[in-house]
Amino acid sequence: MSQPFLSIVIPAYNESERIGATLEGIDKFVQSRPFSVELIAVDDGSTDGTADLLEQAAGRNGAIRVFRNESNCG
Repeated sequence: MSQPFLSIVIPAYNESERIGATLEGIDKFVQSRPFSVELIAVDDGSTDGTADLLEQAAGRNGAIRVFRNESNCG
């Protein structure tokens, strides 16, 4: 991927019920733009599977990068 024009950062903590819809909405926005976009998702020690969902999304979409905190840092 080329240098992104825009970086979108999503902090996430126990968002497994909403993160899928959030990523879909952002992807629609990104696809409609004429510039490159990266999505950085930061899991803040979730205990509900949020991190796994983010990793799966990153596997399907190379524009998504995931960072994980082992414990919730607030």
